[in-house]
Amino acid sequence: MIRKASLSPSKYLIWIGIALLVKTAFFLLKADVASDLNKYYKSIAFDGGDATSYIEPMEHLIRNGEYGIAPYDYQNTLMISKFDDFRMPGYGALYFILRLVFEQSTALNTMIIIQLLCSAISVYVLGLIAVKLFGNEIFFYVTYFIYLISTYVSIFDGSLMTESLCTSSIIFSIYLMLKGGNKNYLFAGILTGWATFMRPVFLPLLFIYVLYIFIRHIQREGKFKPAVFASVFILCVPFLIADGCWTYRNYKKYNRIIPLTKSLNYTGIDDSYHAALFAFMNSFGGSNVHWQPGSEITFFKELSNEVKVRKYGEIPAYIYTKKFNYDSLVNIRNLVRQMESDTVSLEKKKVIDKILISKLNAYTLSVQEEKPFLFYIGSRFVYLKTFFLHSGTGNLFRKASFELNKAELMIKVFYSLLYVLVAFTGFFTLVFLFFKGFRDTNLLFISCCGLYSSLVFPLVMKMDEFRYFVPSYPIFVLATAFTLTGIYLKFLQRRVVQR
Repeated sequence: MIRKASLSPSKYLIWIGIALLVKTAFFLLKADVASDLNKYYKSIAFDGGDATSYIEPMEHLIRNGEYGIAPYDYQNTLMISKFDDFRMPGYGALYFILRLVFEQSTALNTMIIIQLLCSAISVYVLGLIAVKLFGNEIFFYVTYFIYLISTYVSIFDGSLMTESLCTSSIIFSIYLMLKGGNKNYLFAGILTGWATFMRPVFLPLLFIYVLYIFIRHIQREGKFKPAVFASVFILCVPFLIADGCWTYRNYKKYNRIIPLTKSLNYTGIDDSYHAALFAFMNSFGGSNVHWQPGSEITFFKELSNEVKVRKYGEIPAYIYTKKFNYDSLVNIRNLVRQMESDTVSLEKKKVIDKILISKLNAYTLSVQEEKPFLFYIGSRFVYLKTFFLHSGTGNLFRKASFELNKAELMIKVFYSLLYVLVAFTGFFTLVFLFFKGFRDTNLLFISCCGLYSSLVFPLVMKMDEFRYFVPSYPIFVLATAFTLTGIYLKFLQRRVVQR
C-alpha cells in the first residue's frame, strides 16, 4: 500500500510557491556568478548572446514604426543600408507590450519576473500532466521534484532568450490539450502559436495537436462527426490569424510569401563565407557552435579569450575527398583568420570572402557526390550523438571545471548525472510510449510531442547546440518519472506479495 501524501496536488498555491522560491534561488545564484553577462542593457536580465536580436527590432518599431534590426557586419564591409529581420516577433511581442508602459530597464526586469513566474507555474502543471497521463498521484510528486531541482531549463529563466517562455508555453498547451474541450483548444492554439512565433521549428506541434483531436474524437464518439472540424478550427485560428498578418507584412516588405522566417541565420551571414562554412560543416556532421571548446568549427576559428579551455576541434580524416585534404583545410583556416583579423584591409577581405565561398561550396559538393551516405544520413546521426552526449551542465557555472571548488564540482557532477538520467531514460521511454500509445492516445500524443521537438534539431535541422533541447526537457522528465515510478511500484508490489 502507498500512503496518500498529506500535501495533495490540489494545493496549487503551495506547490507553485515552492517552485517560485526554488526558481528564484536558481536565478539569484546564477546572477551572482554571471553578472558579466549583463552586457547591453541595464537590467537584472542576462542579455548576452542573442538578446539584441529580440529587443532591438522592437525598439526600432517603437522609434521608427518598422520592425527590424541592422544587419551584423560579418564581412566588415560597413555597408549597412537598411534594417532587416530574421527573427519572428513572438518573444519581442511581450517586450513591446511592456515597453509601451515602462521605460526599457523596467520592461526588461518585468519580462524576467514573468519568465520566472511562468516557469514556476509550469513545474506544477507538468506534475498535473503526469497524473493525467499515468493516472496516479505518485507520478505528480516524482515529476514535480525532478523538474523542480533541474537546472537545465532554470538557467534560462533569467535570460533574454526564448527558451524559458517557449518551454512554459508548450507545457501549458499540452496540459490544455489533454483536458480537452473547445475553450481549452483555443488557449492551447494561442500558446502553440506563440511558441511558433518564438521558435518557428515548433509549427509541426500544431499538426500533432490536430491529429490528436481527430483520434480522440473518433475514440470517444465511436465514429467520425463533422463537429470535430470546429474543434480543429478553434485550435488553429489564433495561429492562422497571427501568421496571416505576419505573411502579409513580409509580402509587402520583400514581395515574397514568407509565412515564417526568411532565413535561419543572422542577417549578413547568408551573403558571406559564414554560410558556406556552415554548409560545409553540415555536410559531415561538424558542430557549428563556435564558442564550444572542441567543436569542429573551432578548427577554423580563433577561440574567444572569454573561453576558459582553449581546446580546438579536429576535422575527421574520413571526410576528405578528391577536392580537398588536411592541407586544403589548413589553407581555409588561414583565410578565415585573415577575415577575422583587424590588420587585413577591407579590400583584401572582400577578395578572400569570394575565395572562401567558392572553395567551401566546392568542398561541400564533393562530400555530397563522393560520400552521399555521410552527407544525407551519417551526418545526421553524428549530430544526434553530439546533441545528447554532453554533460548537460555547460552553463551551470561561469567557470571551467578545473576552477571549481569541491562543493561546486559535486554540484556539477550531480546535475550531470541528473541530465544523463533524464536524457537517456526519457528518450527510450518515449520510444516505448510511442508504441504503447497505439492503445492509449494520450501516451501517443506526449511521445510524438517529445520525440519531434527533440529529434527535429539533430536529424532535420542538423543543429546540436544543447539549448535547443530545453523545450523538450520537461517531456523527457515526464517519461523518466513514468519509468522510475513504475519500477518503484513494481518493487512495492513484489514486497507485498512476498509478505
